[in-house]
Amino acid sequence: MDAGEQTIALEYAKNALAQVPRRSRRATAVAAWLTRYQDALGLAPRAAREPDPRQDELFAEGALDAAAWKLIQRRIEARTAKARRAVSAITLRLNAVTRAVGLDEAEAAILGLAVRYRLHRPVERLWDMVSDAMGGAMRLSADAPMIALLTGLPQATVERRLAPTGTLRAAGLLTVDGDGELIVLERLKRQLSDALGIPPSAPQVAGEALLGRPLAASLAMEDFAHLGESARHAVEVLAGALRARRPGTHVLLYGPPGTGKTEFCKTLAAAVGAPLYAVGEVAEDGHEPGRSERLAELRLAQRLLAGGSPALLLFDEAEDLFDQGLAGLLNGQGGGRASLLRTLETTPVPVLWTTNALGPLGPAVIRRMTFAIELRVPDLPVRERLWVRELARHGVVMPPPEVARLARDVAAPPAVAAAAVSAAALTGGGPEAVRRGVLAVAKAMGGGRLPLQPSAPERVFDASLANADTDLAALADRLAAPDAPRAVSLLLSGPPGTGKSAFARDLAERLGLDPMVKRASDLLSRWVGGSEQAIAAAFQEAAEENRFLIIDEADGLLADRRGAAQSWEVTQVNELLTWMEHHPLPFACTTNLPERLDPACLRRFLVKVRFDALRPEQARAAFERFFAAAAPSGLADLPPLVPADFALVARKARLLGRIEDPEALLQLLAEEAAARPGATAPVGFRPRD
Repeated sequence: MDAGEQTIALEYAKNALAQVPRRSRRATAVAAWLTRYQDALGLAPRAAREPDPRQDELFAEGALDAAAWKLIQRRIEARTAKARRAVSAITLRLNAVTRAVGLDEAEAAILGLAVRYRLHRPVERLWDMVSDAMGGAMRLSADAPMIALLTGLPQATVERRLAPTGTLRAAGLLTVDGDGELIVLERLKRQLSDALGIPPSAPQVAGEALLGRPLAASLAMEDFAHLGESARHAVEVLAGALRARRPGTHVLLYGPPGTGKTEFCKTLAAAVGAPLYAVGEVAEDGHEPGRSERLAELRLAQRLLAGGSPALLLFDEAEDLFDQGLAGLLNGQGGGRASLLRTLETTPVPVLWTTNALGPLGPAVIRRMTFAIELRVPDLPVRERLWVRELARHGVVMPPPEVARLARDVAAPPAVAAAAVSAAALTGGGPEAVRRGVLAVAKAMGGGRLPLQPSAPERVFDASLANADTDLAALADRLAAPDAPRAVSLLLSGPPGTGKSAFARDLAERLGLDPMVKRASDLLSRWVGGSEQAIAAAFQEAAEENRFLIIDEADGLLADRRGAAQSWEVTQVNELLTWMEHHPLPFACTTNLPERLDPACLRRFLVKVRFDALRPEQARAAFERFFAAAAPSGLADLPPLVPADFALVARKARLLGRIEDPEALLQLLAEEAAARPGATAPVGFRPRD
């Protein structure tokens, strides 16, 4: 302890001795403390300077007769008077905090005592020894009589300043846990601890240091173009709130991990032109704040920034704050859930919240958000544009087919793409370095495996090779007409491989919409209510992004409710029917088993198209197209074929080197036809041995 801190510690002892009887246990405790810490406090006996014959006995025995009592008081007074002008770096930093937060003299004294209890062993022991003598706990607590004794403040003043609505707790500098322990904000304690040993002449920037450094953006708004108008609207909301100093402004960014929520917050702040400060983050020394501490940091940051230059705050992973219930979290913080909701309504500085899950926040919190944006993994076309932009930005050359393959293989958010390309540029690597880096990060984010991505379509849809009960070309022309309705639902049924999904994709392109393909397995959940949420999210995403929703294998979602054994089997059908009736854009469902669909579903589809196996003349045309050769006569003897049979056999024949062998092609086609569910044995054709 330097001279300034020694003086303050002795002032605590002086205040206590002025209020307690000489023969009390509290007085004896103070004397024992002085004896134990006389060296640390600068009170060690020095006969040459202070020739009092009783001083050695006093500090050795802690005697408390009248003479000793006066000597203690005289020694403390002499020491404090001598060092009264000494000011420590801790005091200067506390003064800076006092000014920044707006504490009065009493609040500053209480905060100073709490801080020094945590920083100085002698102050800690003074509290513990006197508290023990008073029958109290040997730990720092919201004990108004003890605080009043050591600070010299009236007890009523201490009680008012430590009330939940008082500045010390409202600003998050001090919190009181369920056991009454008084807790100093860890960020403040770390900063003041750093001041130990620093000369008072060193620059003191406590208020600013408590906020940390502003977060820097590494991406531009164009990197989040896939968010569409939502991104632009968020910028306008924040800019308007900063101009008008509107309290209670909150923007919520939600979505699964790895979608770039935090990076987008940084980009938003840069677009608005305001610094962004994170609250409740892991410190450089690895300290991870708990829920109460994160909330305290939010309150302090609001207090420090209120009325100053425009700024924004970031509260990352907000679900961590709410997931165990607000009442338990805020015990001793001023009223539980209602208190936090009022805080949300009155925060002077706009807050950006991110969360991986909306459930823990609850409707009451979500309703108080000014604006909300869902961040999803960008779709394939957006990912391709993202990669092209990042590669060009760092001067990494990658052939377009490689870019397309990378975008297809890895559903990377903007931040992952930027990091992978930046790392490759640092190493001087090319496309392979980029691919290696992004695959490694994406695999780690996926828990050790890469997520399954939708495969690219194997073939372009050819209406001449589709055997449908509707004129597909005329249907597409009508739906693409300027005056055609947009709210169109299509049911495409028929055996596997007949072209249902390919037609749906082709129709989406004709209508100028990007297809969004969801398998029934993507939407089914083992959790009650999960399937309904996934169905709603799919329709919402399609509507918000102006995309053509295609649900493959829809019979898994629209099974006949009359045979339902569980209530959720009914509710998921009801959910999909509800969205079908209100969806504003075209969408299609495909199924191989239309007979299993709920009758009510069949009635809801505006357009129903049945696909079947190829007619003989279509089979011959398919042979010529896929194999560039005239169809052999044996083709007519095969079971009914579908376009997918020809596409698969073409790939297999090239692999086997048999693409120019008509007999081998017929054999492979026969095998594919026979393997299809419900196929019958070939008539009149036997593959050669």
